[in-house]
Amino acid sequence: MEKRQHFRVSDFIRVEIHERDRQRFPRCEITESSRVRARHGDILDAVMEALRQARDEQCLTAREIRERLSEHLTERYAVVEHGDGQQHADPRRRPVSLSEGGICIELPPGSLQRVGHFLQLLLYLEDGGKPMRLSASRVGLEATDEATRLRLKFVNLDEVDRRRLFRYILQQQARKVRTAEAGLARQA
Repeated sequence: MEKRQHFRVSDFIRVEIHERDRQRFPRCEITESSRVRARHGDILDAVMEALRQARDEQCLTAREIRERLSEHLTERYAVVEHGDGQQHADPRRRPVSLSEGGICIELPPGSLQRVGHFLQLLLYLEDGGKPMRLSASRVGLEATDEATRLRLKFVNLDEVDRRRLFRYILQQQARKVRTAEAGLARQA
């Protein structure tokens, strides 16, 4: 089988990283004034898990239960708004290098100190379609003071998803070429 060369594009894309049943990125601190976007049943599950953990650890003060609940919600959901009324930037929007074969995601420093080998991704491509749910295997994890770079290879990518990635990458490359050409025409 011949090795296929993949087109690649660098872009800002909303991405979520999941490991088994837990959302690993984004992880945002949840405060008393935070609003969390989640399904009703998922919030109830997090409440029940926090109560079970509090019972098992025999820490039943309201403050301790609230801390456990906050930990469980932090592991699963992104904060979308804080009580101060200000909208904050979507933490899922990250610089990525994307190809049909895989993705390199630049995360904030200290993100994903420990992460498993197999992950699930939700990619929110700005192409009018639903988020793509992709399986990936970790190829590399590089942490510096400026950023954490997670390199992933897509696993079991079906043909429909591969074509969608290919179209998206070509559209983004064409857009960048048109933008560059327009900039050159203005300079002339």
